[in-house]
Amino acid sequence: MRRMLCLLLALLLVPCAALGEEVPEGALYRAKVYRNTGMREEPAKDGKYGAVAQQGDWAYILEYGPDWCYCSYNGSEGWMMTERLYELWKVSDAPLPGWTPMAGVACITKETHVETAGYTGNDLQPGYLVSVMNEAGDVPMMRGSARLEEGSFVFLPFVRAEEAGPGDLLYAFTTWYNERTGINKGADLARGRRKNIALGVERVNGAVIAPGEQFSFNALCAPYTARNGYVKAPNISVEGVGVSGGVCQISTTIYEAMLGLDVRLDEWGVHRYLGVQYAPVNLDCAVATWKDFAFTNTYDFPLTLQVVTQDGALTALFFRAEGD
Repeated sequence: MRRMLCLLLALLLVPCAALGEEVPEGALYRAKVYRNTGMREEPAKDGKYGAVAQQGDWAYILEYGPDWCYCSYNGSEGWMMTERLYELWKVSDAPLPGWTPMAGVACITKETHVETAGYTGNDLQPGYLVSVMNEAGDVPMMRGSARLEEGSFVFLPFVRAEEAGPGDLLYAFTTWYNERTGINKGADLARGRRKNIALGVERVNGAVIAPGEQFSFNALCAPYTARNGYVKAPNISVEGVGVSGGVCQISTTIYEAMLGLDVRLDEWGVHRYLGVQYAPVNLDCAVATWKDFAFTNTYDFPLTLQVVTQDGALTALFFRAEGD
């Protein structure tokens, strides 16, 4: 019985499109509905209502805009407020809203400091690797960006998959935390968060994903219990504290790096409608003992995943594996 319940729960976590649901022609994304939301005939708050999409149901976005999206829901079409749609899954080649592509990594060559509005930042040491949007050294940081000091790094561009040889860097992404992250819950809990991140990084770093093989975050890091080495730390929950708090920043960082690859996303979900501060809205990745983050390598060569935590500069890097 317990096994059957686990299987049913796993099916509930898989997007219906993966189970054979017909995707409407022209659909860009599949999204969850936040609160019961009326579909309108025109993109205006005083527009006439049509169908009402139920909270937690899925709708397909046919046309995306910053304020309104034209959607398909249970056979009906209409306009829905963009702010009522979240956890977007790609069902086309269109880039995800809010996702900023990286151009390469910056290899830090001299000690420097980087920060952004509302975040005190990080000290970077020679040899650290952080993802950058361009050769100028603009880095994603929290929900904004910052620029590395000129002359403090060497730019290393990514190699296109079709041109990559063994050992070449395909994509990377960096998220951030520092010694004050989670300090509002107490210094011990803030240190616990850093300990959990270090432990999770140790468990995923160096993973090799063969062609056709699935990467499962939970297979490497779960269960998220004290017995498995994790400690209490700030997290995204009603209580705001839990064993293994901080591990989801690792899965989020890998997820954002994965978005730069041509692989198949199998299982994923956000923490909540509002997201988390260290990632743009809809671009975080929650994991739990009952909720995995998984993707399948669809390249004809193996991938190597490296994850490094460098005084709070948490970087996930995907390489074409050596020796293939």
